[in-house]
Amino acid sequence: TNDAFGQVTTVDLVHNGRNIMVTRENFNTYIQLLAFYRLNRRIEKQSEAFLRGFTRIIPDHLMHLFSPNELQWLISGKVTAIDVGDLRVNTVYQHYDDSSPTIRWLWEVLEEDFTEEERCKFLQFATAVSRPPLFGFSRLEPKLCISRMETADNDGALPTSSTCFNLLKLPPYSSKEIVRQKLRTAVMEVQGFGMT
Repeated sequence: TNDAFGQVTTVDLVHNGRNIMVTRENFNTYIQLLAFYRLNRRIEKQSEAFLRGFTRIIPDHLMHLFSPNELQWLISGKVTAIDVGDLRVNTVYQHYDDSSPTIRWLWEVLEEDFTEEERCKFLQFATAVSRPPLFGFSRLEPKLCISRMETADNDGALPTSSTCFNLLKLPPYSSKEIVRQKLRTAVMEVQGFGMT
């Protein structure tokens, strides 16, 4: 089904698809067709409208003059540095506060030890987006929340995140070095479905 502004319609992904049950045998095909529909067909009209407007500014025959990064800059602006101070003042906590040792170390690591690329990866790890909001982190919705995550072996556990809620789940580590190591591992090594 497709919900467009409250109007629910059934869309057949294949001929007579509404009458075909999803089974173990056809599940992968169903997922591929559903992904194709959601990423391509469902937004086809919006994409075509965007391209019509964009090609009024930059004609088709000139597109090849731009690299992918340059086109991204034209469309959504240049990537700006992450203001860790702004992120900090616009972060909320669950079972931590700004003076908790692990939280102090986290901000120190982000500010002093991480490169800009690592800060972008951190932001993507926690929020699913590697760029700061256009008008600063006060506009991030919902705000970044750092929640205390107790485990049997806090120093051995990696941070996790729930990007739909901008939620970073962080164990109470025993040193700044462990915060640096675990955070760097978590944000730099994440692949596929490691984030929830």
